[in-house]
Amino acid sequence: MTGYFFRNPDFPYSRRQEGRREPAGQSVGDERIVLPAMGARARLGYFAARLPISIFGAALAFHAAIVLFSLGAGVVYSWLNPPVTSLMVERFLDRGYVPRPVVFIPLSQLPADVPGMYLKLEDKNFYRHPGIDPAAIVHAYRMNRRWGRVIMGGSTITQQLVRTLFLSPDRNYLRKYTEAIAAVSLDAVLDKKRILELYLNYIEWGKGVYGLGAAARAYYKKPAARLTYNDYARLAAIIIDPVDYNVNDFARQPAMAARYYTLTAPPPAVEPEANQIQSDSPPASDGTAAPAETQSGTESSPSASPSSDTTQAATPQPEAASPPQATPPENDESQPAEQPVATASSPAPVN
Repeated sequence: MTGYFFRNPDFPYSRRQEGRREPAGQSVGDERIVLPAMGARARLGYFAARLPISIFGAALAFHAAIVLFSLGAGVVYSWLNPPVTSLMVERFLDRGYVPRPVVFIPLSQLPADVPGMYLKLEDKNFYRHPGIDPAAIVHAYRMNRRWGRVIMGGSTITQQLVRTLFLSPDRNYLRKYTEAIAAVSLDAVLDKKRILELYLNYIEWGKGVYGLGAAARAYYKKPAARLTYNDYARLAAIIIDPVDYNVNDFARQPAMAARYYTLTAPPPAVEPEANQIQSDSPPASDGTAAPAETQSGTESSPSASPSSDTTQAATPQPEAASPPQATPPENDESQPAEQPVATASSPAPVN
């Protein structure tokens, strides 16, 4: 029977008799199981047959790890403020930026118009999408393909938060894909207001400056509660490249100048038609018509609306602004707003 094992090439393994030299294999008592010798083509076919299953298993494990990690982090961060972020660690190790202490500001303590600034500039569909905005991603892809380089990223506020908390700012497709999966998972367990609150308190605002509270002290030497509308607009303008620009020189960059102009430009005057009634109010005693009511030119987010049990800070009033000078734009990972400033030689990111 033993001789049959050695003579039959189809038998899956053979047993070594005492004194016979065979390649090293798995020991079984005083004998060994020796796998049959396989040629190069046979080995290639063996692994090729199992490659799809291996790839599928690895992809499934990769996605499951991202989803489970994001869900767990979302549950923890729903009540706990992150002590440190991956962006802080990366900036410290790569560039030596020592992070300043984060001055956490609850969303309810910000002026009502401030959260609306970032929704207007970064993510107009924030309260309607599930963490990613497919329309913005398609638009960013078309613009990048048109100009031959990355000028848009199409990232939502949730994606930017995920990148700040967990990932690296390096631009590559794997990071972008991971960011999208984690954003959807985080959006499923975190309230929209909490996402916006963490975003405003942990995004980068300069070399070692993270969060709106720390930015107010770094640039204006005062707490965020004492900032004017113009101060907030300048801070909102520079977040697309806060390392190379600040609140005083951002006008050299046309994308930032356009963002600032979007927030500070007065609303266009509406001329009434010839036969249109100007106001439904009764005429004044001297025969002149009562002035019509005007609307604010700045959008505000649902999260910024004052509630009956929450005291909001006084809303700062916008100051007049003039369009700054334009220079070639830098890459922008966020969704830029509609920008009226552009140059003929280089594109100004548009929404």
